[in-house]
Amino acid sequence: MPVTYDPGVELGELPEEELRSFFDLDTKKAILLRLAGADERPGEGKGLIRLLDIGCGMGGYLIAARDLGFAADGIEPSESHSRIGRDRFGLRIDTRYFDPSSAGENRYDIIILSHVIEHIYDQKAFLAGIYRILAPGGVIFIATPNAASTIAGMGGRSWSMLKPVDHVGLLTPAAMKLLIPSGADSRIETTENSWEPFVAFCSSCRNLLRDFRRRGLAKKAGGAPPPALAKRNSFRATKARINSLRMFRFFAKMISFPCHVFDVQSGRAACLVCEIRRPAGGSG
Repeated sequence: MPVTYDPGVELGELPEEELRSFFDLDTKKAILLRLAGADERPGEGKGLIRLLDIGCGMGGYLIAARDLGFAADGIEPSESHSRIGRDRFGLRIDTRYFDPSSAGENRYDIIILSHVIEHIYDQKAFLAGIYRILAPGGVIFIATPNAASTIAGMGGRSWSMLKPVDHVGLLTPAAMKLLIPSGADSRIETTENSWEPFVAFCSSCRNLLRDFRRRGLAKKAGGAPPPALAKRNSFRATKARINSLRMFRFFAKMISFPCHVFDVQSGRAACLVCEIRRPAGGSG
């Protein structure tokens, strides 16, 4: 299957410091430290923590893991993404799709699936294959758009995460529970940035206006509307402005505050996060 969700060429032209800032490494390091847990882990005690990032993109989590002293490997089907990670940051990234049989005897303490599972058709089988290469006591970390979020409901067909070509399996917390491998421990929650409701609303409005204009142009031309334009850049473009303009970020947080509080309290935040842990006494 060809890789269509591929903004690596655009982002790869950023200076290194801007690219590292785009990765938000401090947040990623905090997540990895929490996932790693106590110093002494089951099995080899204080042995080196092994991390695998499936669909690693340009390698944000791999850089964070390497900074923390983890042994980090990545898998990424996008040639441009993986090349940037290898050439600019010296990361170990294989350009291919994930296949559990290729892991051999390797077992990993942390496996990252950050905005990957929504691209997968058979999600239950995909997770089962990943769970087989998880070490006893290890954890799979999944982040994916929450199809039951407030912003998904408000956006409707104009929701920026609704990308039929790329996002073939959007999940809700209830649906995520059905994918957990038998015998695994799990924790499911939702989260979002404090500015995200406003940004997502602006992005949805942009998509709606673009589709309205497209239909209007097609009507004037006397023909059927052409296929909808891809919506992949609208949220990214608005997020870039948030990151670059401090005053805009403050404004977005203020406007988002009521919705953000509601989302956090009701479990309707924009991002669905799941941790799947293999019991320490389980078979590796």
